[in-house]
Amino acid sequence: MNPYPHLFSPVRIGGLTARNRIESAPGSMGDLTPEGYLTRENVAAYEVKAGGGAAIVTIGESNVHTKTGKAHGRMVPLDDDEVLPSLINTTDAIKHHGALASIELIHPGRRANPRYYDGPIYGPSAGMGPLGVPVTELDEEHIEEIVEAFGDAAEMAKLGGVDLCMVHAGHGWLLHQFLSPLNNQRTDRFGGSLENRGRFALLVLENIKKKCGADFPVEFRISGSELTPGGFDLDDMVAFAGMLDGKLDLLNVSDGTFHVPSTNTTMVPSMFLPHGCNAYLAAAIKKGVRHTKVAALGWVTKPILQACVDGWLPSGLGVLTVKHKIPYVILTLLYLESLAPIFFEFNISTIGNMAVILNNVLFALVCFSAVRLTTRVPELWAQSRFHVSTGTLKFWSVLGGVATLGQTLLLFSVLKPYEMVGNGVVLVTAAGYAVMRKRSGKVHMEISYEEA
Repeated sequence: MNPYPHLFSPVRIGGLTARNRIESAPGSMGDLTPEGYLTRENVAAYEVKAGGGAAIVTIGESNVHTKTGKAHGRMVPLDDDEVLPSLINTTDAIKHHGALASIELIHPGRRANPRYYDGPIYGPSAGMGPLGVPVTELDEEHIEEIVEAFGDAAEMAKLGGVDLCMVHAGHGWLLHQFLSPLNNQRTDRFGGSLENRGRFALLVLENIKKKCGADFPVEFRISGSELTPGGFDLDDMVAFAGMLDGKLDLLNVSDGTFHVPSTNTTMVPSMFLPHGCNAYLAAAIKKGVRHTKVAALGWVTKPILQACVDGWLPSGLGVLTVKHKIPYVILTLLYLESLAPIFFEFNISTIGNMAVILNNVLFALVCFSAVRLTTRVPELWAQSRFHVSTGTLKFWSVLGGVATLGQTLLLFSVLKPYEMVGNGVVLVTAAGYAVMRKRSGKVHMEISYEEA
């Protein structure tokens, strides 16, 4: 049985078929020519990704309108037709290995760098920019010009052989800036409500489809949340995804914004963060769309956590997100308190019993889900950071699940000796889980995975 039936199966994206659900994220090259053209070394780097089996290989950070902004010294210039020869060489190399070629379209907005660009710094609203240069508010004439530039850039990319394009509407670039209440204080049709703040992005999408054809797939990279007070949150992005549903072919869900550096830790996650740390954002957004495919990213390095394009992990796992946060000391005290009526004349167990019943439901759910998880996809446990065997996990999980459910029933019984036995077994089980938690180096009883 193939444990990854979705990951390695083909999927339709617009009018194209991707050979699997793995997308190589947009990677920019620092050694482009001074003009931003791709070199032979750059071509080879993208070709290696295609040869490695990715279904989509994305060329990173191309600039759409140098006239109104540039972020870096060397960016692929899609407003310069001299880029075509090197772009065609790159896309040919990618497609030679059976992958689809894509390219990331960017306008920096208020993140334009005056070291590489000597015009006004534009953004959705006036103010001081992140590089200490005043920002000029875009008027509607300039907005229309940039919308056209996105469409022209996509058309140039299509001439250069790309199969689809990725519009960067996240991480603090221009389209993100319009979406963000942190950067957008406009009072016209491009500010205020989410519908107005998302209008710029929708106009860009419409312009690309108009110039490249309805069958040319377009992907948006978005931040699923700005993760900061005053910024947009996951609910906002679920609603925004609904606005794009059926019009956009693929949503690539990241998080954070360059304008709040503390959010960059999960935007570009390190090895010290949990695997798939941003997948919960993509999962929530996927539930809010019916037609647009959704891709997850962020420290997705293990096959069991790959959640690209459509389908979340192997089928048959079920959906569970349980966060059991009751400290073990409090847990133990609750059980001891529920034993009090057995040894003392006074009854103080009502509150304790109710707490234990609620606790037991969560505890048993985690226990049985852990057994199911290790039985159905042992690869997940084998690849995880927990340093206990699946056999140890199953023993304590079965014991814990049976004991907690049995104890819950006994709480309603007059057979106090049996209740004491049930409480004792659960106490031993809790101690066993505490030992496993200590050995694994993190809270073991937090398990999260998604249904395919």
